[in-house]
Amino acid sequence: MSHLDLSSNRLSRLPPAAFGQLPRMRSLDLSRNSLSVAEEGALSGLKELEELNLSGNALVALPRGIFGGGGEEAEGEVR
Repeated sequence: MSHLDLSSNRLSRLPPAAFGQLPRMRSLDLSRNSLSVAEEGALSGLKELEELNLSGNALVALPRGIFGGGGEEAEGEVR
């Protein structure tokens, strides 16, 4: 799977390794949910992620280590 659309699903948090079993994911749409918390490591394992849509959520900030690895910088598009 290279694209996953979970928009408008009333998700409220992203736990650690939420998508850990999807290492080939390139695009993830989490827009228009009720996300207020994204825990450290929530997106760990998404090594090929190029696009992440978080628009329309209540997130104020993302943890530095959201992609795992202790806060490494990630490249790509985040909306």
